[in-house]
Order: sequence, then structure tokens, then C-alpha cells
Amino acid sequence: MRKTTNTLAVKRFSSYQSPAALPVYQQGFTIIELMIAALLGLVLIGGMIQIFLGSSQTFRVQRAIGEVQDKGRTAMDFIGREIENAGFGGNGLVASAFSTLSQNVDFTAGTTNGTGVGNNDSIRIQYTGTTDCTGANIVAPFLVVNTFDVNGDELRCNGQPLINGVESFHVLYGIDTDNDRFVDQYQTADRVIASGNQTRVMAVRIGMIVASENVRVFSDDISQNIKILDEAPLTKNDKRLRRKFTSTTMLANRP
Repeated sequence: MRKTTNTLAVKRFSSYQSPAALPVYQQGFTIIELMIAALLGLVLIGGMIQIFLGSSQTFRVQRAIGEVQDKGRTAMDFIGREIENAGFGGNGLVASAFSTLSQNVDFTAGTTNGTGVGNNDSIRIQYTGTTDCTGANIVAPFLVVNTFDVNGDELRCNGQPLINGVESFHVLYGIDTDNDRFVDQYQTADRVIASGNQTRVMAVRIGMIVASENVRVFSDDISQNIKILDEAPLTKNDKRLRRKFTSTTMLANRP
């Protein structure tokens, strides 16, 4: 009897397992928790996409503004210097080769109120010098003749492109009607010639609209109505960026 009892005790002891030895079952996420996590991830990704798109839009606009302003200012400064030179002859006003104006700005080169190619104007200037606007050397009698016009969307001088993206280019001429050497009104080339005011011109006013090269600056079409000088507004509805430029230059060599 004692031997049997000891055997049962051993069996009972050997079948006992400590809590540390018991199997541990892992618990996963519920479907609701997974859906919430997925939703939060989508929200974060959507926010990052919006930030990226907004940054790209801002970059495109800033880049287009810089491009258009650089072109417009460069062209205006260049033409302004040429107009200031009009009539310069070293020892006095150069003898005009133009039949319409002694101040060496040719109105016959300008279209009548924007009826030229692309409804743009042109202007021709002469003065004494050694090179023209293209860099070509001028031989004796050193008469420089520079003609500014628009071909397609290119502003040119003597056929040499200066800038592109020009959608409108117009010229007005400041007239001194009472001989006090102050501009009283601005007229188109045809009106100057018709009224016989060629010798009364004191200044030249240039107006220009320049568009960006990128045709998708904005994400949506933008309606634009831009007016320069006395012209009808230029109406566009697209994604390009546009700016207008105007400048007035006095005829420094006017007698």
C-alpha cells in the first residue's frame, strides 16, 4: 500500500505545469481598428499630396512671373535707349532720311492704329552710330536705322528676335499742341500724319503685353482682359500668365 501511494504522488507531481510554461496566445487588431488606421493613412497621404501640388503651383507661377517680367523690362529698356538716341548726330541733329519727321522717328513705318501683322504696331528710329541693334557694323555715313516690329509672337529689331511671347505691341506719340514743349496729347501714327503734327512730337509711348512660355501655369483656365494704351482689351481664357508693360521716353535730341 505504501509503495502504491508513492507512485501516484509521483504521477500527480509530474503532470503539474507552472504558469510560465503555459502557451501564450497573441491577440490581433480588429477590423474596425484596421479601417481606422487605413483612414488615417489616407488622410495623411492626401494632405501630403495637397502640399506638393500647392508647392508646384506656386513654383510655376513664380517662375512665370520672373520670366515675363525679365522679358518685358529687357525689351522696354532696349527700346527706350534707342528712342533716346533718335536724331543723335554727334555735332547736332542728324539729317533725316525720313520724309515725315525731322526728329528721326519714322511714322510711315508705324502701322495705323494697330492694323499691321497681328494687329501690332512698328516703329523705325535713326541716328548716327557705328553698330545697329543686331550688332552689325555701320559704314560711312554711319547712319543707324533700327526698326522694331512683331512677327508671330516675337518682338524683333531689324529682323533679329529680341523676346518672344509678345501678344500685343503698340505705339503712341506725345504731341505738343501749343509749343510749350510739354506733351498735351498722345496720338497714333496715322493721326500724327493726318494732323501734320510730325514736328510736334515730344515723346514716344510704348505698350506691350507679354505671355509666359508655359501654357499651363495655372491649373484652371483664367479669364483675362488686359488693356494697353488706347487699344481694345486683349481677351484671353487659358492657363498662361500675362503682364502688360508701358513706358514713355522723351525725344532727347529734339531741336
